[in-house]
Amino acid sequence: NTTFTFDPDGAGPISHSISFNPDSPAGAANYNDNYLAYRYLAQTNQLAVTITCPNVDKYHLYGLSNEEVPGSLDGSTVLNITNSCVFDGTVTGPGAWLKTGAGSFTATGVSDATGPLTVAAGGFGVAANGRATWGPVGVLAGATLFGHGQVGGAVTVASNGWLQAGTAAACGTLAVGADLTLIPGARL
Repeated sequence: NTTFTFDPDGAGPISHSISFNPDSPAGAANYNDNYLAYRYLAQTNQLAVTITCPNVDKYHLYGLSNEEVPGSLDGSTVLNITNSCVFDGTVTGPGAWLKTGAGSFTATGVSDATGPLTVAAGGFGVAANGRATWGPVGVLAGATLFGHGQVGGAVTVASNGWLQAGTAAACGTLAVGADLTLIPGARL
C-alpha cells in the first residue's frame, strides 16, 4: 500500500491521507485506473505532499497538476454554518451558493462571484464595504440578509425573510446591485 499525505497549511494540523495499492489488478475494489485527485482549500501558498511506501518498491509520479476548479464544475456550494464566522477572502466563479445553518456568514472581501445565492437559514451578510456577490440573491423565510457593502444583482426577500442594513455591531448601508423585490410579509 502507498499512502499520500496532503498538508495544505504547511504546519501539519490539517492533513488528509489516501492509501491504495497501485498494483491492484483491473476490476479490484481499490484499483486506481487513471489518476489520484485531492481537492483542498489553500491555507498558504504551498501544499506539502508526502508519499510513503512501506516496502522497497518505489511509487512513480508521472504527472502533477495544481489547478483551480471553477465553481460551475463543483455544483452548489453549501455553507452549513452553525457558529457565526467572518470570511476575509474573495469568492469567484459562477457556481451556486446555499447558506444553511443557524450561524451567520459575513464576507468582508470584494468578491466577483456571479452564481445565485440562496440564504435558507441563519444570516448572510457583508461588512467593511465588501461585496459578497454579483449574482442574484434569494432570502427565504426565517433567514436574514444583512450588511454594510454590496450584495447581489437582483435580491428577493420572501415573506418572513429579513433584510437588514448594517450588522449586529453597527448601522450601515446595504447596496443591492439590481432590482430589490420584497414579497408581502418581508421584514426590514
